Amino acid sequence: MERRGPLVHRAVRFGSLALLVAGLLLVLANILPALSYSGFSSTQTLVQSFGNPSQSPLAIVFDLMIVAFGIFLILGAWLIWSGLPPRGSRAVGLVLLMIGGLSAIFLGGFPSGSPQDVANLNGTATTAFFVAAGLALLILTFAMLRDRRWDGLRLFTLLSGIVVLASFILYQQGSGSPLGPGGAERVGLAALTVWLFAIGTRLIRIPVFSGRFPK
Repeated sequence: MERRGPLVHRAVRFGSLALLVAGLLLVLANILPALSYSGFSSTQTLVQSFGNPSQSPLAIVFDLMIVAFGIFLILGAWLIWSGLPPRGSRAVGLVLLMIGGLSAIFLGGFPSGSPQDVANLNGTATTAFFVAAGLALLILTFAMLRDRRWDGLRLFTLLSGIVVLASFILYQQGSGSPLGPGGAERVGLAALTVWLFAIGTRLIRIPVFSGRFPK
């Protein structure tokens, strides 16, 4: 069977930029609010606490960046659709990535400890985000098979998905986790962030089709 590659549709180039922006927003959302957070602990302070207006002076900044992150993640996953072979694993993986982006929008829209956080919507959104993002990376590994555009990233994508899901399990253990709940969260987010930078950088370097995308 002939392996696919190496060109991509022009829309994929814009999708790669969206993923890079999403990764940058996730980094900033984890760093900037921590600078003004009283009693910040990398192992005990939960990331979503940065959005709590009663605890974080930059809560609105965090919430807006998380919402923007979710929007760019959805946009990036949609635009890179044609950059993967037409398989069921492509559809499932990218839709899960979009669900992760939608969950991030809910995280920012219903901040922890705010009046909007009714019925623990923030906690539900956190669970949905980690599970959807982790499963998305695992499934996208299969979508990358026999496609030389993804050489060198398949194993990395698989390992990134495993780290995201394993970190979420440790996060669920709370203080019983060796990393602490905050540390476990940050490890999972770091794995996703590095993956976004890696995949965005790879896609932006692949030449695009000069004409219309072939049927």
